[in-house]
Amino acid sequence: MRIAKGLVDVGVLALVAFLFVPATAYAAGPTGAAYAASGKDTSNKSCIEAYERVQTLREQGALGDARAAAIACSADTCPKVLAKECATWLDQIAQSQPTVVLGATAPDGKDLTNVRVSVDGKPLASELGARALAIDPGAHKLRFESDEHGAIHLDVVVREGEKNRRIVAAFMPKREATPTPVANVPSPSDEGLPLGFWIVGGLGVAGVGVGATFEALGLLQAGELEACKPSCDRGEVDAMSMKLLVGDIAVGAGTTALVGALIIALTDSDPGRDSEPDAEASTVSVAPAIGPGFLGVVGAF
Repeated sequence: MRIAKGLVDVGVLALVAFLFVPATAYAAGPTGAAYAASGKDTSNKSCIEAYERVQTLREQGALGDARAAAIACSADTCPKVLAKECATWLDQIAQSQPTVVLGATAPDGKDLTNVRVSVDGKPLASELGARALAIDPGAHKLRFESDEHGAIHLDVVVREGEKNRRIVAAFMPKREATPTPVANVPSPSDEGLPLGFWIVGGLGVAGVGVGATFEALGLLQAGELEACKPSCDRGEVDAMSMKLLVGDIAVGAGTTALVGALIIALTDSDPGRDSEPDAEASTVSVAPAIGPGFLGVVGAF
């Protein structure tokens, strides 16, 4: 079928050359005949090129470009044989080329006209009207762009011979930017524990730690003095005793401070108070008390 069609085309072109070239030669004389035979008649040459281009473009599905070529070779300035066949093709292309009717709606559902449309990256319409637009068959990417509502991309497949297909882009309301949540780092007061708890508790932990250290040093030295009993150096014995005494006092003071911190936490009546407590209420004083046969901590909160 394709071979037969090619033979027909060749025959048409040969007939054009037979009819057109002699007529030009007789009208123009020897010089005109040579000019036409040499192919320098640009009008005739462009008609033949357009004639051949119509067939190629139709096979490729580029019906828009094929229609433009068919219009060119069906002009009155072209040979009648070519013009007649190109006119026939022009009617066939008009029947085969699909058309679309484009539309767009605002977020409230109202029709929009001030919308630009491009197909496969090429401009198709500067605004939306009520008339159908010709488009080549196949898969296309449509972009609807509005200055007020942004842009929408649609993937569509248009089939040959499809007419007045309606394609509508529905613009949606713009999303408002969601504020980024700020991490809230809780302070001691946010957790329901007053400042005095942390101060007294810290002193208690420090006291117990210091006391345990002195106790360990005293006990270590006592073990070393076991070898020299009962004639150990008096100075070393006194140093050992002092370490043990300081350790006992520090451990006792630390323990008392921890108990005090616990009491402060249990008796606090306003866990949600401001993180900057009153200066007078946050004054804390702790001091060890040593007496005959006892040791302890004296504090004011």
